[in-house]
Amino acid sequence: MISLLSGTIHSLSSESFVLLTAGGVGYEIVPAGQLLTQLKEGEQISVITYLQVKEDSLTLFGFADMADKSLFQDLISVSGIGAKSALGLLTFPAQELKNAVENADVAFISRAKGIGKKTAQRLCVELAGKLGDMETSPKKRLVTTEMADAIDALIGLGYKKSDVESLMKDADQTLSSEELIRYYLGNA
Repeated sequence: MISLLSGTIHSLSSESFVLLTAGGVGYEIVPAGQLLTQLKEGEQISVITYLQVKEDSLTLFGFADMADKSLFQDLISVSGIGAKSALGLLTFPAQELKNAVENADVAFISRAKGIGKKTAQRLCVELAGKLGDMETSPKKRLVTTEMADAIDALIGLGYKKSDVESLMKDADQTLSSEELIRYYLGNA
């Protein structure tokens, strides 16, 4: 599975962007939330990805951080919610969406493109109590390659994903992978 890509933004469209990797391969990525508005052609970035495999297509979705990816995966786990509906839901701030699910605010959830009343009710029932704390910061940082490598290494060592992501969100993203791992171990 492709879970992180780093490269230069080659081109942008209204619904996707092409990321050109150092190996010369360009990946078309469908961004979630407000990620597309943060990007500029020629910019070097690392983006967290989710690869959706269907019978007739492969679609790569891009996220600003692991919390957005996790929320996306929670949303598509609900019967009746596909990737397009989940992207519509991710246009809401994460904390507002979580609050709406916890409070069974069907009217709020139904405002998302592709979500009807019954689907919103199912979403509330299936995800109530399952969504963790969401980052409330309106401006999210893109995850650096070093940060993603450090997080993956710590999870591989047996640390809980939620604990690692929670502590690492405050870390200096200019640090190397090794320094980020030491930072986590020193503050855990």
